[in-house]
Amino acid sequence: MTSKSEVIKHIKTLEILIKTEPKNFVNYFHLGDAYRRINKHDLALKNYKKSVDLNKKFPEGFNNLANIYKELKNIENSIFFFKKAIKLNPNYINALYNLGIVYFDKKQYEESILYFKQVLKIDSRHIATLNNLGILFKKIKKYDEALKCFKKITTIDGNFLKAYNNIGNILLEGGDVENAVLNYKKALDLNPNNIISYKNLFAAYENSNQIENYQKTLKLAEKKFPNNKFLKLYKGIFFFRKKKFKESIKFLNEINFIDESETEIKRLFFLGKAYDHIEEIDKAMEFFTLGNQLTASDYYLKSFDKKKY
Repeated sequence: MTSKSEVIKHIKTLEILIKTEPKNFVNYFHLGDAYRRINKHDLALKNYKKSVDLNKKFPEGFNNLANIYKELKNIENSIFFFKKAIKLNPNYINALYNLGIVYFDKKQYEESILYFKQVLKIDSRHIATLNNLGILFKKIKKYDEALKCFKKITTIDGNFLKAYNNIGNILLEGGDVENAVLNYKKALDLNPNNIISYKNLFAAYENSNQIENYQKTLKLAEKKFPNNKFLKLYKGIFFFRKKKFKESIKFLNEINFIDESETEIKRLFFLGKAYDHIEEIDKAMEFFTLGNQLTASDYYLKSFDKKKY
């Protein structure tokens, strides 16, 4: 990784080159890249603009200009300049992919799919596109298409562990616990220090009531991640499943997940149910109410039925 001091040195060299060749659009482009690397977005923007002013048929310049606008949250300009880059070069994968990501972030999924598919027409083995398209299909519940994307990734790069986790998640949602677990374990084989795969295994074992396997996985995870607060959540859930409700409450009360609403909702409802089991009804109602309030306010969970809790 290039250090900040090296980038600044590079900037000075480029500025000298620009003085000697003020009409060379490439130097302005590289200067924009350098400023972008040290988060000087205003100066990056200025130099990218200069590069495309000097060469109005420079798709790379328009692509990077669009990326800066994206980073500045000016999505309208970002889309405009990505499309300008694509118009200049319809097979420009970076711009097509980046525009797919912008539309994905805007939740304009049909447009996102359109641009991702254009990338795959040019390069059917483009892993980043396959991965994001798979995530998008999963989000809109086109599970078969999502699985095709993730499975294709594993044929291209057998070490791409995110694909195995994503395959496992889809299989688990479809009730195929056995094969979901196999995929999570494959991801762990690739990287034993990947906590996401442990979280996924906990979900699989909890949903299928495999408490013994849940406990074994918990012990392995505690050795790997002794100070990880997520493990207190899973330990609290484990004691709840073992009907040791006071122990469950102890661990669940030691943590919170304010910045991760879905996880915090889970913690609140397990606390509510644990207090209910030891007949502390007021406490139970307090946590059920908090959980319902957070569920109602969370964009991604508005479709959940609160009554089921």
